[in-house]
Amino acid sequence: MKAPSKTGFTTTLARRGVLAAGLGAAGGGMALLSTNARGEIAASSGQTLTNPLRPPSGVGGKFYPTGQVKEWPGNTIICPVGADTPLHEVLRSVQEAAMIQPVMRKFTLLPTSSLHMTLFEGVDLDHRRAPFWPAPVPLDAPLSAVDQWCAARLRTFHTGGGLFQMRPDPDVDIQTVTDFTVRLAPATEAQERRLRTLRDRLSAVLQIRSPAHDRYRFHITLGYLIDWLTPEEAERARQLFSAWGRRIATAAPEFTIGPPEFCRFRDMFAFTPLLTLAD
Repeated sequence: MKAPSKTGFTTTLARRGVLAAGLGAAGGGMALLSTNARGEIAASSGQTLTNPLRPPSGVGGKFYPTGQVKEWPGNTIICPVGADTPLHEVLRSVQEAAMIQPVMRKFTLLPTSSLHMTLFEGVDLDHRRAPFWPAPVPLDAPLSAVDQWCAARLRTFHTGGGLFQMRPDPDVDIQTVTDFTVRLAPATEAQERRLRTLRDRLSAVLQIRSPAHDRYRFHITLGYLIDWLTPEEAERARQLFSAWGRRIATAAPEFTIGPPEFCRFRDMFAFTPLLTLAD
């Protein structure tokens, strides 16, 4: 699949984007999922489909209405999806299948090279305030200084084991559309406790704690909404999601992801590792 470019984006993938969804019922179907960029659950309302009172999720900070990527810098801790894994292959195949569907013109895809599960949200320019910013760092500090401050604290941080067992999450019941998102769940209760404890430890060492910290839902974002759907388009999307969900659940019912990397980014198309967190 041709990688999207930052210029002339609408001629590559921007107007062929994919509709956002998490995995649906236990049988592996997709359901419509509404989350925002920090993993918080958005309000569920049919108005978000056809008569929105706000811009689509992808328009504003991260993308132009055309789908062209905007500069939107920050840092984050992520687990990249390995390029040689069954999960990466099935996600790539779903993106390719979506690109030929007319209903998907209202979404924009992320490059497959950037696919990842966010472990802990760092900073970005839209959240230059407490509690989203490290408490000891001045609010007017350049992002490069925040990168250095965070990296210095993470160099001696140990995760207690850098790989995580995850699965597509079947517990999806929110019927709105924002992004193309595969929601994930830890594969076992022990993994759930480990990940939640790890997020608490990262919050303490980085002195960042989102109000939604305890409600954070793990996910992999494949694309963003850039134009609202009609009810007819939304119904067609639900039909497609059912098939794509079964494909993902069959190919990757459980998978290993990690180790986590502390990355900086200038936009949503690339994440540059600054360091890999130690076991």
